[in-house]
Amino acid sequence: MNIVYSCEMPEIQVIALRTLGGIMSGDEGQTQTVIEQDVLHNYKNLLQMQPIKIIKEACYTLSNIAAGNHAQIEVIISAGLIDILLELMSSPNLSIQIESYWVINNAIYNGSVEQVQWILSKNVIKILKPFLDNKKNNILKACLDCYLKILKTGQTISKSKGFEKNFYIEEILQHSIDESIEKCVKNPEKKIYKLAIKILEGYIDEYDSECVDTDECDSGEVDNDIIDFEEF
Repeated sequence: MNIVYSCEMPEIQVIALRTLGGIMSGDEGQTQTVIEQDVLHNYKNLLQMQPIKIIKEACYTLSNIAAGNHAQIEVIISAGLIDILLELMSSPNLSIQIESYWVINNAIYNGSVEQVQWILSKNVIKILKPFLDNKKNNILKACLDCYLKILKTGQTISKSKGFEKNFYIEEILQHSIDESIEKCVKNPEKKIYKLAIKILEGYIDEYDSECVDTDECDSGEVDNDIIDFEEF
């Protein structure tokens, strides 16, 4: 990692970061080996550097860490990177938006209840919403998976606190995210519209399944399996 932080040639930094990301795209053991080298100690600076390619590659390495276990996700949180990543999700540069999105999405999808709750305290439910309109099905499906995880986490929190309503349902409805999810029911990709129906029927009381065009949405059972992020 010294070459990333000390080299003044952006093209070399990009190659070094890409190599690092490739190593961490392996198993959790490989990721952990890299983490133990204290690679994240200066990532705040990397995420604010120019050229944009450096930010993209830095986000790529972080997305691989976020796809790991709870302890590895905690490293990203402890390094104070979540707030910067959330800012990058609103970047005018689309590629930066997408790369930072994958970090947050993976962290929520793979995080513990406590980690997800902390991340969501940063207004992430609203920040994720624009990605439900993304034209790429892998991004759209990952976003739906993320909202499903959020609602499952809300259900767990509500049960632990004795609440009747899902802990996050009000925020979902407040930002009209249910309407964006309803639009996904019209998506021709089977995995996407079944996942949208699963969220709406399983967690959002206001959803009326009779309003859905059954010719478009298939009359079969909704698939209960969540697809791993590895597919993407």
